[in-house]
Amino acid sequence: MMDRFVQTCKRLRDFLRRLFWDGPLLLESLLLLVAVRAGLRLLALERLTGLLAGFTKSAIARRLPRPGGASRVLWAVRTACRCFPGLDTCLVRSLSTQFMLLRRDCPTELRIGVILEGGSLRAHAWLETDGRTLGESEVVTLRYASLYPARQERAASRHQAFDSAARESPGGRP
Repeated sequence: MMDRFVQTCKRLRDFLRRLFWDGPLLLESLLLLVAVRAGLRLLALERLTGLLAGFTKSAIARRLPRPGGASRVLWAVRTACRCFPGLDTCLVRSLSTQFMLLRRDCPTELRIGVILEGGSLRAHAWLETDGRTLGESEVVTLRYASLYPARQERAASRHQAFDSAARESPGGRP
């Protein structure tokens, strides 16, 4: 119990040190991670994304500073997640990053995909822009069948690519 408290204090100290240099961006990412985590517990995904998109267009959001580009936003969200692991799930991270990038006029698409692995169904969320993944390996689009948003043609091509990669690899898996 005490070790966990000490680790949390060290993470908080490290986070506060980083605030000195990248304060506004890190603080924005931390507050957004907490808000998205709470929002996912209280609201449906569609409602939460609608609220976030609506806030982005609001007069308040337009007056807030927007430091950093896409790479800095990805870094800030990952750093905040490392300092506070309880906030680090792929969906929370993706939604927070999507909102921060939308505020910086960098639109992205949220993807949620599934894969059957070892007899259990696993899900993963990631962001794409112009057909490329953000902050993830391109392999993620091959491994996971995209369910959100539903796109039949993309899912079919992804399955074909995954099946051909599985046939070519020695263990039957890419």
